[in-house]
Amino acid sequence: MSYWSHPNKLYQTSTKEQQLTQNESQKQILYFPFKFPSKVLVLDRINGLGSFSVFDIRDLREFLDDYFTPGSICNLACCSRIWKFICDDDSLWRRFARRKYKGDIDFKYTWKISVIHWHNKSILKDKCLSILSSSAPDMSYCPYWIGMDKELIKSYRQWYRTVINLEHFKNNCPENIARRSAKELTPEKFIEEFEKPGIPVIITDAIDHWPAMKKWTPDQLLKKYGDIKFRTGGGFKMSLSNYFQYLETQTEPVPLYLFDQNFAYNAKEMSTDYQVPVYFSEDLFKIVGEDDRPPYRWILIGPSRSGAPFHTDPRGTSAWNAVIQGSKRWALYPPTVHPPGVGPDDSEYYNAPSPIKWYLEHYPCLTPDARPLECIHKEGEVLFIPSGWWHMVYNLDDLTVAVTHNFASTSNFSRVAQDLLKEKDDFYKDFKLELKSYSPSLYRYFRNMEEQEKDGKVQ
Repeated sequence: MSYWSHPNKLYQTSTKEQQLTQNESQKQILYFPFKFPSKVLVLDRINGLGSFSVFDIRDLREFLDDYFTPGSICNLACCSRIWKFICDDDSLWRRFARRKYKGDIDFKYTWKISVIHWHNKSILKDKCLSILSSSAPDMSYCPYWIGMDKELIKSYRQWYRTVINLEHFKNNCPENIARRSAKELTPEKFIEEFEKPGIPVIITDAIDHWPAMKKWTPDQLLKKYGDIKFRTGGGFKMSLSNYFQYLETQTEPVPLYLFDQNFAYNAKEMSTDYQVPVYFSEDLFKIVGEDDRPPYRWILIGPSRSGAPFHTDPRGTSAWNAVIQGSKRWALYPPTVHPPGVGPDDSEYYNAPSPIKWYLEHYPCLTPDARPLECIHKEGEVLFIPSGWWHMVYNLDDLTVAVTHNFASTSNFSRVAQDLLKEKDDFYKDFKLELKSYSPSLYRYFRNMEEQEKDGKVQ
C-alpha cells in the first residue's frame, strides 16, 4: 500500500491504483473529500445477463425504454439480481415519465412507483411503500459487478455524486467576487464600477424589505400555491405540493430544478412579493410590451445538488439573481474565456456537464489561473451577472428559493444588438421599431451595426 496527498487527508491506495498513468492518477485525486464505500453490492454480470452481457448497461436501459412496457420491465427485474439492478434504476423510469406521459405525472416516492401509480391509481399508499422497500436503492451500497471496470467507474461516479457531503463546497470556496452593501452603493456607482466594465458583484442589504423574504417559506408557499403547477427541468410540470413531495424522497445525483418563467401569470401574487432592485431598473425590452417580449423572469426552487450547468444568457442580456432562502455556489468566466470542460459548440447550457460533474472531474485539474470567479451566494443577497459571462450555479442547501431577471440596458446594448442581429426574428423587428421612438440615439447605434454587418464588419 502507498499514500497520495489530498487537500484534507492522506488516503491509502491499492497496488492497482499505483499502476495508473500520471494523467489518470491526477483525475483520481478529487478536490473534494473522497469517500470510499462502506458496503459493496456485487453483481455477476455475465451469468445474470446471459447473451445480453455484451451490451453496455446504459444501452440496455435505452433499449428497455424504447421497446418495453413498464409491466414487462417489472417482470424482467425478477430474472436476476443484475436485471433487477438495471430495471430498478430510477433514471429509466424518469425517462418513461417524461417521454411517454409528457411529464404530466404525480410523483409518488420514486419515478418507478409514479409510473406504476399512473397506470393503476387504485394502488394504495401501503402498497406503494411495499414496492418502495423492495426496489428503492440503499445509497450506502456502492454498485459493483464482476469483470466490468468501465461500467464500475460510471456507476461509482453516479453513486458518489448522490452521497457526496456538500459542506466542502460551502467551506472551501475562494470567494473572489466583490461584495458591496446597498447602503453605500448608489445606482450611479454600480453602473460605473460594475455594469459598464462588465464585472460581477454581490449586493447585500438590497432585498431585506421584500415581502418574499417572510412569505416564501415552504409552509406558506404550499398553503398558497400548493395546487398550482410549475415547470421543472427535464420536461416536467408538477404542482408545487407534488414537487415538494419529490424533494422529500428523491435520491438523484442531479435532482429536478423548478425553473418556471410563467410563475407571475399562474401565481400572480408572487410578482407583488418582490421588486426589481433599483440598480436594474432600466429594462429596454419592456418597450415591446409584456406579451411580446422574450421570457425574462423565473422563480427558482431546488434541493441540494440541483442547479444549472455553464451557459450564457440569451439575447446578450445581463441578469440579477436574488436568494430568498438557502445558498448557491457560483462559478463565472468572462466572455473571452470558454469554460474548461464545455465543448466549443456548447453555447446552450444543456450540452455542458452538470455542476457536480464539472466540479469533480474538471475543476481539480485546473491551474489556479484557469479557475473561475466563485462565490457562495447567501440568503438576502443579489448577484449581478454581466452580459456575455458564462455562469454555473449549484444549490447547496436542502431547499433554495430564488428569483432572477434578465435585462437589456444601455450599458450592455452593444452585446444585445449583436445577438439580435444574429437572430433577426420577429422580436428583432418589433424591438427595432419601438426603439426608434423610445431612444433615437440607441436606434442610430443599432442601425450603424446593421450597416456594418452588411459590410461584413460585425462578427
